[in-house]
Amino acid sequence: MNKRVVLLVDDQETMAQIVVRILQKEGFEVLYAPNGIVALELVKTIKPDIVLCDINMPEMDGYHFLKRFKEAVSDIHVPFLFLTANDSHAHVRQGMNLGADDYLCKPITRKELLHAISLRLDKAVTIEQELEKLTVKYAEEIAKRDDSIGIISGNKSQLVRVPLANILAIVDLIDTTSLSEKNNQLLSLLQPLTEKLENGIRENVRSINISIRKDLGTI
Repeated sequence: MNKRVVLLVDDQETMAQIVVRILQKEGFEVLYAPNGIVALELVKTIKPDIVLCDINMPEMDGYHFLKRFKEAVSDIHVPFLFLTANDSHAHVRQGMNLGADDYLCKPITRKELLHAISLRLDKAVTIEQELEKLTVKYAEEIAKRDDSIGIISGNKSQLVRVPLANILAIVDLIDTTSLSEKNNQLLSLLQPLTEKLENGIRENVRSINISIRKDLGTI
């Protein structure tokens, strides 16, 4: 079973080391970044399962990082928890308004930390399951209204319709009983069109996922 990945963003090295040790003993893989800029570089290659982030940090504070992080992982739900000593109502409300899932106040006990992480990871699983169900439901409803392809969304439909129409036109011209040079030429045209079709479908699925996440209030 793959380890759950926790991204810890905190410029207070001593505090960060304590949190890292706790999480590693519980079987988590921990990515550590001293500020938001370093953290954004990390998420380009590895998508964490949950984020723990301080607020007051040099170069990029927690609020700015939260906004940038949400943009970077807009197609998936990753729980985001602020871990900070600043527990004023205004700061809590600002973080929640930006999309934070929870707000943990330093100093925090091992039990509190692990409970909060477990709770948010379980909720993330539930959200992903609901998202999958809604995605299938939306795709089925769209397919009923559009007999050319099962996944079309908004003004992006041309990303799918155009290559699909071209592919069907080429297929109609191919003589399946012959291996003529004409057939070879037609077949050579199919690859770039199928790639465009695949990219169009992927973009439409991503668009649908984002719309569903907005409906669920996860982004």
